[in-house]
Formats: sequence, structure tokens, C-alpha cells
Amino acid sequence: MTFIRELWKAVGRGLYSIGAAYSIFNIVKALLDASMGRNNPVKSFEAWMAYVPFALGFIWYVLKLCFNMFFKKHGISDSRKTVGVRVSDILKCKRGTILVGMNDTLCCDMSVIGDNSIQYQLLKKYRKKYGTEWMESACEKERRKFKEGEHVPMGYTFTVKTPDNNMDILFMVVATFDGNNMPESSEQDVRNALKKLFAASDFRCVKNTLYMPVIGTGRLGLPISKQKTAENIAFDFIKSDCSTNKSKAIYELIITIHPASLKDINLYKLHEKIKHFAQYCNDCPEYKA
Repeated sequence: MTFIRELWKAVGRGLYSIGAAYSIFNIVKALLDASMGRNNPVKSFEAWMAYVPFALGFIWYVLKLCFNMFFKKHGISDSRKTVGVRVSDILKCKRGTILVGMNDTLCCDMSVIGDNSIQYQLLKKYRKKYGTEWMESACEKERRKFKEGEHVPMGYTFTVKTPDNNMDILFMVVATFDGNNMPESSEQDVRNALKKLFAASDFRCVKNTLYMPVIGTGRLGLPISKQKTAENIAFDFIKSDCSTNKSKAIYELIITIHPASLKDINLYKLHEKIKHFAQYCNDCPEYKA
């Protein structure tokens, strides 16, 4: 697969180079002919055709650049695993498992959880046809594993299948409630939860692919930027692959960024960070922003 991908890149670069060389040759030839009075470069069909390969090559380059910016995967050095970035609504991702953050009470009450949270949007999506019992019963089953009044520990995970069986949801506890009954979290709490997740092998992801939002930065009270959170997610996944305790559940991590969050995330910087982390995985020091 890697050979085919590299061959495709080489063919694309070759065609672009040939087209650019052909265009430059014809443009120079048209200008020389014009200077000698042979033809008018503005009216000459040959002169206009000289621009076509160049224009097509430029359009191909721009489209490729946009595609790589909005959906690109980075292979980790000396590993089969990849980290990708995708600009999309995470609830539209169907070829894998999606991660959803929760509070430590496993609350599913739509009047309590934020209406712009992924958990709320999940309940809203299926409420009309299936109600909310499917999630409430799953959360209640997990709560019964703990003593009454006991908070579920940070990083605790459990999997629920959506009622239409189209999607697997991996819930992970990354927040608690403060004295004002508002969700709160910390960078260290989330990173500890991520490290625990990336080292675990006691769950399964569909096709070993996990779609992860910029977790905690919405209604769960994480007090750091979405940019830093996305970089932390990528780094912790890559760092886990350098350790001896590697997860066998996740081979492809897709950091999924909602289009509305693009104003808060520099995609170019994020790709460069991931590329650097992935390339120097075995030697990377603890990440400092």
C-alpha cells in the first residue's frame, strides 16, 4: 500500500513537472514569435494552449493542498499506525468508532448536559425515532458497577452501539462537576485519560479506527485552547506507540475538527506538529507548547 501511495505521488509530481515545462516552453516560443512579428500571442491559439497545462497543474496543486489540509494522514515512524486530521461533523463518521467525552456521574439528562455537546447532539439525533432509553440504560448499567454516590474515575471508558447499529460510541470520563454544579476538567486529567486509553487493549474499535473530537474543549470545561488540545491528542497517541505498552485496539486515530472550530485551530501548524512528532517518535522529548 505504501509503495502504491509513493508511486502515485511520483506520477503526480512527474506530470506536473512535464506540464509546467511544456507551458514554459510554449510561452517563451509564443513571445519569441511575437517579437519577430510572426503572430500575436493574445490572438494565437497556440499561445493560449500553452497556458492550459500550467493552469491545470496549478488547479491540481491547489486542490491537493486543500485536500491535504482538511483530510490528511501521517504515518508514525517504524509503525503501522497513523494519525489523521479531518474537518467534519464527527457524527457523520461511520467507518470506525467515535469517542465522546462524559462527566463522572455519567449523566444523560438533556436538560443538564450542554446543548452544543456531542453527547447532546447524539441524543437529539436519535430521540425522535428511538428515544433516549438506549443511552440512559447503558449509562445506568455502568453506574451500577460503582457504589451509590461514588464518582466514576477519570479515564473510565465503555462502548455503546447506536440504536440503528450504524455507529459505535466509546464514552470516556474526562470531567467532573464543581461546587456550582458546572462541568470542569484540567489538561492533566484529559492527558492522563488519553494515555490510559491509548495503552488499553480491552476494547475494540471498528476497523481499528477511532475518530476523536478536540475532546473537553466544548461543554466539559477544559481550560486550554483547541489548538493545544489537538496537538496533545496527537502527541500522546504517537508517544504511546513508542512505549512498550502499545494498544492493539487503535491503529488509526482521526482527530476530527468541526468546521465551526476552524476559527480556533491553525490546520497548517497542527499538521506540521503531527509530522514532526511522527517523524521523530522514538526520540521525541515530552512535548512543551
